Amino acid sequence: MHELYPELRGQPWKIFIDTYVGAPPAECWERLSALGDLIRDLGGDLIVHEMAIPEPPETVPPTIRARRVGRQWPEGEAVIMQLG
Repeated sequence: MHELYPELRGQPWKIFIDTYVGAPPAECWERLSALGDLIRDLGGDLIVHEMAIPEPPETVPPTIRARRVGRQWPEGEAVIMQLG
């Protein structure tokens, strides 16, 4: 990434996984935790964003919860979602 976008070197970054069907199952969470550790080693964060099923006329469904993923947080670390 730094080769393609050198201006982003040192800037924080995040990957979001949005889900409308609840939290990932335990086996999936374990794999996501390993991936979250790898992403943190590269300077980023992996966030699982649980959202409600959108009801018309809503265009952005409400957040149920958001958690940072990594093995140091077995249940995830709470994250406050900020738009903008």
